[in-house]
Amino acid sequence: MSLNCESYLPALNGYITVLSFVSSFTMTILCCQNLNFGQGAILLTLGIACSDLVYSLSNILSFINGFSEGALCYIEAILREWSFNFSLFFVVAMAIFFWRSTIGEDPDQRVYVKKVVKFGTILCLALTLQIIWFGQYVTVENIGSCCFISYNDNISDAGKYIVRTIYECIPDLLCIGISLFCYYRTFKFLINTAGREKYENFQRFGYTFVMCLILLPGLIDNYYRVRHTNCEKSWLVVLHIVLTHSAGTLNALVYGWQQRSLIKKTAMLLQSGTSRNETR
Repeated sequence: MSLNCESYLPALNGYITVLSFVSSFTMTILCCQNLNFGQGAILLTLGIACSDLVYSLSNILSFINGFSEGALCYIEAILREWSFNFSLFFVVAMAIFFWRSTIGEDPDQRVYVKKVVKFGTILCLALTLQIIWFGQYVTVENIGSCCFISYNDNISDAGKYIVRTIYECIPDLLCIGISLFCYYRTFKFLINTAGREKYENFQRFGYTFVMCLILLPGLIDNYYRVRHTNCEKSWLVVLHIVLTHSAGTLNALVYGWQQRSLIKKTAMLLQSGTSRNETR
């Protein structure tokens, strides 16, 4: 499937992808340096960063001559789909973790993260491999010859919409819905019981907002291209590239800020505990 859009799209995709790779790599290093704090949120942030790192790497591989051909194309496509889904899974796990911790059902953090990794690996891999039965791997030349999983061009438009809905729309909307529910319950509980500032609690909805920025442009563009293969709306492709392929950058910004806050609060608690011990 060749999308002959604007000539600047491959270069734009390259800049966005490299920036996302650097951001997710930096986030991974920072998380590894602060694992001694033992925060479950930091471990989940590390999972998001590692998933985004692999996703960015799969996008970079598409720029290597010959990598988007044959069996290597299958590897690239599976890496792209699996890592993207895994990142979403960690984002949802973060929302559930915040909710459970806030209402007093504080899970064993390391055990919870281990369960997330095991279940997420199996679920996302199963979802990725299941797509093989619905579509084929194709090359999109205008965004760097990326290999990605898509529908078979020989099926009807209705079939194409069904394929998009099964493996893209439903999982994406489920992730957004679960995250919104968890953060809403967290926000409502804190307002009713803890009496904290609304702004401090409301900012957690920023995580879901960033998820929407990453998911919705690509979802809309993919649905639009079912019947408009000549890329009549090139601005949709631009939004798709700029926002969806910036997953590593956007997640690093919002979760990096949250991690910074967690580390600061934990350090203050440790320092106050040390001070009390010294006065005894």
